[in-house]
Amino acid sequence: MAVVTVDDLGISIMATMIFEEAGIQKIIVKSTSDIHKKILEKMGVKFIVSPDKEMGIKLAKSIMDINIIDSINASNDYDIAEVDVRNKWVGKTLEKLDFRSKYGMNVIGVKKNNGEMKISPEKEYEIEEGDRLIVIENKNSK
Repeated sequence: MAVVTVDDLGISIMATMIFEEAGIQKIIVKSTSDIHKKILEKMGVKFIVSPDKEMGIKLAKSIMDINIIDSINASNDYDIAEVDVRNKWVGKTLEKLDFRSKYGMNVIGVKKNNGEMKISPEKEYEIEEGDRLIVIENKNSK
């Protein structure tokens, strides 16, 4: 295994190529920009991390007044997250809250306080106190 964390784009790409040519199977590379990530993807690098971007997204989510309980990286483009319901959402429908437009998220499930799980809730579903929303979010939106 090799880990490349160099900030210089050229050196990072060269080091990655050297490790690939040496036959190293697992190479983890820190991406410093979207173009850097795109180049690494074209090279076939499977493990790319973008800590600055990822931290920025986490900070933005905390500022957006959304309390994410847990998150799973579903792919390079999507996360699945469990979101704690805010008091101001209680009594409102999913349609009225419009998570897709406001937060770039689609509600795919509701975890009820009693443990019951509602999968693919209708847009008319009214949020109740104690609910937790299961959402899928496009990392590239918002």
